[in-house]
Amino acid sequence: EVEPAQDVAEAVQNGAEAVQDGSDDVTQSEAEPAQDGAEAVQDGAETVQDGAVEGEDVASRSLAAKPLSMVVPMQELVAVERQDEQAYGLQGGLAPVDADLHGAPPPMECEVEVDVEEDPSVIAQVHATEAAYPGPAQLEHRAKGGKYSAKKPFWSTLTDARYETAFWSNRKVLHLQFDIRGSGISYKSGDAIGVLPCNDSQLVCDTLERLRLQPETVIHIAGTDPSEDPTPHIPRPCSLRHAFTHCLDLTGCASRKSVLRVLAEHCTDASHKRTLIFLTSRAGRKAYSVEMLEQQPTLLDLLNRFSSCAPPLDALLNVLPSLQPRLYSITNAPAQDPDSVQVALSVVHFKTMYGAREGVATSWLDRLAMPLLEGKKGVPPVRVPVFLKKASDFKHPSNLSAPIIMIGPGTGVAPFRGFLLTRRAAIAQAAAEGKEPRAGTSYLYFGCRREDEDYIYRSELQELHKEGTLGHLRVAFSRAQDHKVFVQHLMAEDAAALANLVLNHGAYVFVCGDGAHMAKDVHAALVNALAQEGGLGVLGAEQKLEVAGQEMRYVCDVWS
Repeated sequence: EVEPAQDVAEAVQNGAEAVQDGSDDVTQSEAEPAQDGAEAVQDGAETVQDGAVEGEDVASRSLAAKPLSMVVPMQELVAVERQDEQAYGLQGGLAPVDADLHGAPPPMECEVEVDVEEDPSVIAQVHATEAAYPGPAQLEHRAKGGKYSAKKPFWSTLTDARYETAFWSNRKVLHLQFDIRGSGISYKSGDAIGVLPCNDSQLVCDTLERLRLQPETVIHIAGTDPSEDPTPHIPRPCSLRHAFTHCLDLTGCASRKSVLRVLAEHCTDASHKRTLIFLTSRAGRKAYSVEMLEQQPTLLDLLNRFSSCAPPLDALLNVLPSLQPRLYSITNAPAQDPDSVQVALSVVHFKTMYGAREGVATSWLDRLAMPLLEGKKGVPPVRVPVFLKKASDFKHPSNLSAPIIMIGPGTGVAPFRGFLLTRRAAIAQAAAEGKEPRAGTSYLYFGCRREDEDYIYRSELQELHKEGTLGHLRVAFSRAQDHKVFVQHLMAEDAAALANLVLNHGAYVFVCGDGAHMAKDVHAALVNALAQEGGLGVLGAEQKLEVAGQEMRYVCDVWS
């Protein structure tokens, strides 16, 4: 099993984490990335003077300089399309009086009891502890063998940050480096780093205000069953601000029908209650898919849409899911730097019927990295809670002589940078030991819009190719010409070579990136190559890839 590199297992991953950068560069059924053109002039662009970024040499400005021959209009946020609501049973956003509510689950029984702290000294102590968070106990925590977790992470220091995309692009890919020195963490290429994000502070304040709750209120939570802990993700005691910032999922909770069902029970307007119940019913499956999964409302969006809803705090805490960590593929290698891990992520913005939205984790990390991005001096260190998630099968082959085929458009290339750095180190070590480095054939398929816009890690990949660590660098620029070119098109051009490597030389095939479209198109390209150039036929090609998957020679790490 391979964990998705851009999000840990959430049904709906905070809106735009599910819409990963690069998906429009690898599929013909293209969906524009939901990035705000108004934010295309990214932080740091203020330093641009006379067409150059201060302090950078010509080579490093290649992605920063907007080509004079290109007109790039500022674009509005691309909205998630809303379908005709009557087609799935709603009228004016509400379920009709005669709506079929059969199959709706009963409301979840509340197993949470909430007590409000009234002792001023206890309240002051809780506030002081939270204001100092993370405190010495968190910062000094060291796990045996570097085995940290979401509950007890390592508080790393953010030591480097840069944008890998042109400042004028409405796409923003952020490269980050975390210092893990002294943590005991030992990673390999293919592993992922887990990050524990925070909800946006304005969203937290607005949600609490809508619920008529005070952020500074300190609560104690207990279960109705003393032997059970229904909310292990919420500390006791804590303020509502802390719980709603660090512990509760406020943006992906609409994907849970149990949340909708509980909200329905606390609506005074019959049409609001009926609509929320309809969304959880059998007849409301399509409405639920469109209105909840596709449009991805936050808890605040739901409360504002169904204005008569006034859920009590205990009922909310009973059903709201915990705020999940996000996983990002490590893009460097321990041979390069064992004391740091690097990641590449898309900073996500998109628009729904409820308005503009941001990715929870990516936007939070973007804000945290701003002092580094702006080159500020003398600022306090930026600490981020992290833990290691080891890959089970998505890792560089131990046999250097085995051929390897890597397909990773957009940020899907991140782990393959680590693979290639590992490969470089292995070749160098063999040479140092007086052995002839017998490195197998290697292919990397990467896709982006344009070379001067979002070709991430361009100089490094080209250098790896030039020196021979990477045998074949195949890059698809989807918008550099009149017709669209994606990675599967380049694979089709190389079909004979790919079929030969898979069928006759035991090549390893790795795919990373968008699972909604790209992975399917890449799989189809592999099937066609084996069927036509390998003479297996479609059925035989499918069977071959199935066996390769069982042997961990065909491994996918994708998200959708």
